[in-house]
Amino acid sequence: MFTTNSTATPTAIFTRRALARKRLLVALATGSVLFASDGGVAVAQEKPQKGSGELVIPDSKPGEADFDKAIQMRINVDSLDKLNEIVILVDSAIRKGLSPASDEAAKTFLASVLKQRVEFGIRDLQESRRSQARVSKAMGEFIEDLSRSIELDPTLIEAYIIKAAILRDRQEFGEARDVLSDGIKVMEPVLKSKPKSLEVREKLSKLYATRAAMQEETDDQVTDMEKSYEINPNDAEVLKRYLLLLQSQQKFDKVLQTLEKALASEPDNIEFIASKITILLQSGKVDDALAFSTKSIDAATDDEIKATLLRQRALIHTSKENAEAAKQDLDASLALIKNNVPTMLLRARLAVGTGDFEGGLKDVEAILEIDEDNADAILLRADIATDSDRYAEAIEDYKSLINRIQPGPLREELQLKLGLAYWRNNNHKQALRVIDQVTRANDGNWQAFRLRGEILLSQGEHGDAVSAYEKAIRMMPEEVNEDIRSSLLNNLSWLYATSPEDGVRDGERALELGLKACELTNYAQAHILSTLAAAYAEKGDFEKAIEFATKAVDLGKKEESEQLEQLEGELKSYQEKKPWREKQEAKPTTNKPAIPAPSGAGT
Repeated sequence: MFTTNSTATPTAIFTRRALARKRLLVALATGSVLFASDGGVAVAQEKPQKGSGELVIPDSKPGEADFDKAIQMRINVDSLDKLNEIVILVDSAIRKGLSPASDEAAKTFLASVLKQRVEFGIRDLQESRRSQARVSKAMGEFIEDLSRSIELDPTLIEAYIIKAAILRDRQEFGEARDVLSDGIKVMEPVLKSKPKSLEVREKLSKLYATRAAMQEETDDQVTDMEKSYEINPNDAEVLKRYLLLLQSQQKFDKVLQTLEKALASEPDNIEFIASKITILLQSGKVDDALAFSTKSIDAATDDEIKATLLRQRALIHTSKENAEAAKQDLDASLALIKNNVPTMLLRARLAVGTGDFEGGLKDVEAILEIDEDNADAILLRADIATDSDRYAEAIEDYKSLINRIQPGPLREELQLKLGLAYWRNNNHKQALRVIDQVTRANDGNWQAFRLRGEILLSQGEHGDAVSAYEKAIRMMPEEVNEDIRSSLLNNLSWLYATSPEDGVRDGERALELGLKACELTNYAQAHILSTLAAAYAEKGDFEKAIEFATKAVDLGKKEESEQLEQLEGELKSYQEKKPWREKQEAKPTTNKPAIPAPSGAGT
């Protein structure tokens, strides 16, 4: 309610109410209504002249009518054309003349309208096809509007941010940062004068965060995000971006300091707790992560939070190869929150990893009772079936998953699993057909060529197997682990050394690959030592062949190898100065597909 002075004339009261209504309309049009505690709307009012009991009503100015009309149009504006009309009306109002208070309001109002006109214009460009020349011209116009908007209202930070984004898209990165720096220079003094203003803090924090994303140097990015967080530490999005930036730069100590500060304010925040555990693990402080997890679990009073933390601690136990403790935590988590699918899935994977296929399958089936289409559970069921030699079941599950997935890396991975299952089920033709589908879609998939080589080798098609293996080796990434790398090198070396086909054998290449495989395994695997022996024999160096074949036999006896009889046969052949020849299933070390490991902390 607007109070009036009892001595005011009816005309004065009416005019004062009109002024207040106008201020309210401006506030509504610009989205800056201030709601009072009693539910009424508070707006600024003309101050009464000193020494007078009545409001002094300013004379009506020529531009007031245009300004009033612009205000009314703005409230429900829905098109670019209407915004253009509003800009013309406000410009006309300012040009014709307004009272000092209205003139100030009109400039702030116009700044907001110009910014909105740019937003409408950008949306229009996105929704319709325009020539490059038209887009370039429009962007220049947008920058002009935003520059004027900033001049009219220097505290309208959205104008700075949009202008900087346009400049960034035009590859004018320095100019974009300069625009944001100008906004920061404006808002810094405002924050000093209003240190408790949340609105000011949010604006300045947003400017720093936006500039951080446009910095070229990592240190400058970190400095800006740190400033953004210091100004507005309660902004969850700012904190998240700051932590991710620090984490990407492996500034783990700084991440932990920031998380400690955040946890001091919100000790029960599960995201902060989980993040701290993750960072401790990433920085190699596994025992610290375990201790902090235990402390957090003991302090938790909410069952859902405690269940989540128990699941996360189970992952830490898994990383320490303490399967029993991990299972206890997962069991305890499920006792608190029954039928939690992520926890059941982890327990199933843990069971399979320890050879308990029955226990893993029990959890998988329970998950599928809850969600029959759960892809993770179906995949694990298929992997369990493959590992249990139930290939027909695995094939059906892999096929059902492939049919649900668009072309891409995940689909290729499933196709390779399907191809492996077909091969182990003695359907070589179908296995090769599936693998060919992978290589046609992605001729850079080294694993497909590796599997193709192994299948062809097992069929005795040595020439084609060599070609596939060589492609796999050329494409194999550096980060591939030593077991897989040595296995591939070993198989190809064996082919070159022992194939009965004269056109396939190559003693030099066999020795080169065999030595690399032995180096990767520290000369400590019998079947790889026997391959090196075969390579020396192919080159006619039977002394070396006998040396390494003897070592292979000794290791085979020690390990009670299933291949011991063959290893002894190879040694005897070299003692008789005869190289080894083998047509089928020579030395393929095709391990069964690995059961997917549990995801990282925080799952």
